[in-house]
Amino acid sequence: MYKFRINDWGEFTRDVKKRNIEALMDALDKYNGHNIVLGTHGTAFSTILDYLSLAYGYDEFIRMMDWMPNIVEIVFEGKKLLR
Repeated sequence: MYKFRINDWGEFTRDVKKRNIEALMDALDKYNGHNIVLGTHGTAFSTILDYLSLAYGYDEFIRMMDWMPNIVEIVFEGKKLLR
């Protein structure tokens, strides 16, 4: 499972995920009630999608490589994912 794979820099993907989710939650707190745009690379973005959706997994991670660059709208109410 890719969640425990080491990336090119010797960092575990789970550590990338932890850092990205903390940054996302900080942004949702800081800009609560506002529209925000976040930019990142594919691995970081895939860790966020994995956190937000139980349906997101390794196959989606691999498929996403063909969709770069990619723009996705994610709608929150506070920190609650709406869609």
